[in-house]
Amino acid sequence: LQRAHLNAFRVSTIRHDDSASRDGLLAALSADISSSATNSHSLDNGVAVYLHASLLNHSCEPNVAATWPSGDANVSFVALRALERGEEATVTYTDNSASLRVRRGYLNSAYGFQCHCIKCTADEEEEEEK
Repeated sequence: LQRAHLNAFRVSTIRHDDSASRDGLLAALSADISSSATNSHSLDNGVAVYLHASLLNHSCEPNVAATWPSGDANVSFVALRALERGEEATVTYTDNSASLRVRRGYLNSAYGFQCHCIKCTADEEEEEEK
């Protein structure tokens, strides 16, 4: 039997008191993403499956991110940096701040592949040098 995989996005409302602080917001987002259960930072609103978004491939160093600007189920994707013409848009399927071992273990277990993106290759080379 083959496993079928779909990319699903967890929709959460982030509770963050200091909306002017970019670092504080990033910390709250990171804590929410890292948590496998609802934590004090968020309220889970549901899980949604998006046909076109499910076609986006993974990178531990993604160049686009999913956003919900209108606060409903309509997803938008924003570039995280300038993209080259013809460059593939990628999202992360995992916590890209985790160690190489943790990222690869999760991706292998959940998606059935070993990541060889730029970040994983650099982390692998760094570990081999130690």
